[in-house]
Amino acid sequence: MFDQALTQTKQGTVVIIDDNPNIRESIKMILEEEYSLRFFESGITALEHIRNAQPDLVISDISMPQMNGIDVLRHIKEIDKSIQVIMLTGYASVESARASVRYGAYDYIVKPYDTEKLIEIVKSGIKYRKQLMDDQDNIDKIRKLNKEMEREMMKSRKLAYSGQLSAGIIHEVSNPLSAIEGYLHIIQKKIKDKALIEGEELDFLKKYIAITHNQLRRSIRIIRNHLDFLKISNEESLIDINENLEEIITLLKYQNITLNIEIKSEYGSIPKLRGNPDHFQQIFMNMLYNAIHAIEKRGIIIVRTEVVTEEKGLSFISISFIDSGHGIPKDKLEHIFEPFYSTKGKGKGTGLGMAISYEIIKKYGGDIIIKSTAGKGTKISLLIPLQ
Repeated sequence: MFDQALTQTKQGTVVIIDDNPNIRESIKMILEEEYSLRFFESGITALEHIRNAQPDLVISDISMPQMNGIDVLRHIKEIDKSIQVIMLTGYASVESARASVRYGAYDYIVKPYDTEKLIEIVKSGIKYRKQLMDDQDNIDKIRKLNKEMEREMMKSRKLAYSGQLSAGIIHEVSNPLSAIEGYLHIIQKKIKDKALIEGEELDFLKKYIAITHNQLRRSIRIIRNHLDFLKISNEESLIDINENLEEIITLLKYQNITLNIEIKSEYGSIPKLRGNPDHFQQIFMNMLYNAIHAIEKRGIIIVRTEVVTEEKGLSFISISFIDSGHGIPKDKLEHIFEPFYSTKGKGKGTGLGMAISYEIIKKYGGDIIIKSTAGKGTKISLLIPLQ
């Protein structure tokens, strides 16, 4: 095998694959001053080097034994789509040229080739590859920035919800704590100045100690749920949607804003979903707060989960939020997913909840369906395809 490596230059690295030693020598003489070159007789041996070295450009003959140039091209694009490939052909075959372009070749040259044209195409191909690399770097930076912004936005939303939840949490925890104080007072009164307790008095104390313990556990559970909600995570995991919903509903129950609202759960048998738990907590909180604010006095909110199958045979996890509120007028429904658009009135909402929720659901390949009748209520269904 004719194998020649030259010192790396600033212009880039080029791999040449051709079973004809005269062609390899000719290309060496033309390109060696500007580029770092590596030569191979066959595509099979060249591919291993390409996989490890990641050159800027490959020049490959189309007609070769063992593996033809089209197959080499396809394998290179599987390794790295940004590596540019120029095909050499000994005959002006439109079919072979079209085939190479269809599989991603940068260009092709007919042998015997024009020296200036070869130099021009190689220079252009390497420039194009470096531009692709720069573009990819910028895309990666933008994606990283978007993730950071999304994380900060989620953190801000959770802190905002935390402020709304705080009064309700204090109210909810104060009830069992007051009960604990009362039960401990009773217990203390019973055991005062007594060296031995037995019989009915012992049974009485056991009962109240058990009640006190349950109330204490309830307080701890409320606080733990609140703290868990405030955690931010970028990691994906298998999510139990029903359990996730129940945690959010538990946080909202017994608060001032839900005192006159019954939140009813209708959980179906649904599979776990792989995703970011914080995404879904944020969506569920958005949906429930919207439903709560839509009910002016007394009302009901139904949270329903189920697996639904469309006519085309596609199956989805359906998560529905049904409220008996004032509904959404038809002229406002078409704007519901627009950022900063709110149906709650001036100063009562950011107009970001539905927009953020919709973007998150789309990331999971899903959709949000809204059915609403002014004066009767609204049904919002989150549809997420089964994975």
